[in-house]
Amino acid sequence: MNDGSPMPFWFVLAFWIPEFIVIGVLIFMIPRKYYYRFDEGMLYAESKKLLFGNDIELRRSSIGSVILKRGQVIVQSDTVPYILFKNRDRKKCRWLGGIISNWARSELIFENYLRERISVHQVLSTEQVKLYLLQ
Repeated sequence: MNDGSPMPFWFVLAFWIPEFIVIGVLIFMIPRKYYYRFDEGMLYAESKKLLFGNDIELRRSSIGSVILKRGQVIVQSDTVPYILFKNRDRKKCRWLGGIISNWARSELIFENYLRERISVHQVLSTEQVKLYLLQ
């Protein structure tokens, strides 16, 4: 190797592949930041991770229901469902799902691990929703 000849490509890959795997795992572990803004008739949701982001704009009238499923808040729109929040903390998901469904005046659906759907109609007052979410 000291005679000035280049290293074989397989030898270089043997060191680069573990480095790329470690970098990929570290990037995956960085948490995603979520930002929400509620206007009179629009919901603006933005998620960012490092330099990459995703923006969603939803009209209040297009939101059919809000589904809480396995640590995710899914908004069922007229066209496609949107995942607005991914987290394993169920309290945060119930809190955000309750706020969105109350704002949109839509149905809040809990889907458990057995795929049973428990529907909660949002005809409650704001105080009742707060008490329900604190349970």
